Amino acid sequence: MVVYSAYAPAGTAPVSVRDGDKVVFIKDGFAWGALVLSFIWLFANRCWIAALAVLAITVILGVAGEYYPQFADALGAIGLLFSILVAFEANGWRRWSLARKGYDFLGVAAGANLAECERRFFENWIDNSGSQAVVPAPRPAMAVKMSGAPGIVGMFPEGGR
Repeated sequence: MVVYSAYAPAGTAPVSVRDGDKVVFIKDGFAWGALVLSFIWLFANRCWIAALAVLAITVILGVAGEYYPQFADALGAIGLLFSILVAFEANGWRRWSLARKGYDFLGVAAGANLAECERRFFENWIDNSGSQAVVPAPRPAMAVKMSGAPGIVGMFPEGGR
């Protein structure tokens, strides 16, 4: 099962099915394309700042390998680990880029593949009255008991204690 987040330009209201053309779905999790071709994947998905940062770090690792050949193996391992990190974070950077461009988070959809997630999302996006049926989920609160702070769980105090 895969999970996709749905984003649309600010002010996009689900008045008609045509408004669905503006919705962008971003997969949660690992991006295989970003693992293999980090800079190109980020550039193609219009994550300009992240793409330039990845390119700069890749160039720095390459130059360091040229000037310090005795560390070539270690720098290669660092480059591989960096590529894996980029692949894990790439979709998050894509969400961040959309938020910077003024896109609103509409909700999430889960399914076997993208087509099923889109179908499930759009079934709930427009109800019969034309009002928005999908409400963004609140961010989860921390569920960690803070030491030294009695009665506090995460960021919220317990009521009546």
